[in-house]
Amino acid sequence: MILGGFAYIAGAAVSGASVNVSMAILSGALLSIGLGFTTQFVPLYMAEMAVARYREAFSNSIQFSLCLGALAATIVNFTMKKTPNSLVQQGKDRDKVKALLQKIRGVDTIDDELDEIVAANAAAAQGENGLWLILSTRSHGSGIWRPRC
Repeated sequence: MILGGFAYIAGAAVSGASVNVSMAILSGALLSIGLGFTTQFVPLYMAEMAVARYREAFSNSIQFSLCLGALAATIVNFTMKKTPNSLVQQGKDRDKVKALLQKIRGVDTIDDELDEIVAANAAAAQGENGLWLILSTRSHGSGIWRPRC
């Protein structure tokens, strides 16, 4: 459980400091390790440490909490379908997407980011490998996705 806690803390720190895709992938991996440790070991520890007559209540409450968290995440994801990336996927007007992205970022200069979103969605629509897009970076100024190597 302690290792899971350290993995969570490290994942959160790397996520907060992420400046590129590699760091975002690393943070996701660390957070996943933390999640794996805690969802396996905490229920086991709780069941072993609980008084026998409350053991089932502890075990069931942990499972209920996990399911409730998954439901909350699903609801949040459903309500976020109005984000700039989703609007580009739906073929919405570029000016509307740009205005929303400017509002979210709090700056007016978002053209490069919007171009990247449009390019990534166009590549995905053409059936390009999503993993390749994640592992690729855009060459500066060209708007074209190119591999790092």
